[in-house]
Amino acid sequence: MKGDLKQKSNKPITARRPKQNESPRTPAAPLSPTRKWVFRMTALVVLPLLLLGGVEVTLRLAGYGYPTGFFKKIRVGQKEFLINN
Repeated sequence: MKGDLKQKSNKPITARRPKQNESPRTPAAPLSPTRKWVFRMTALVVLPLLLLGGVEVTLRLAGYGYPTGFFKKIRVGQKEFLINN
């Protein structure tokens, strides 16, 4: 019965040989310090602004919230007036 069991290889599951017409992958070059800072600033400033801006646009299109215009129309008697919001 011991002879019936197959041994597992020690290779990781993700390891594979490149095909003949496929060149082996080379590791990516490390990023320069300037590019790292650009990425960090993008991640810390630009992405949150885009996310919050997207939420703002979505809520405005859905009609959620109160009117944000500078003037607000009111009716007194038969006349309409514009007042500060």
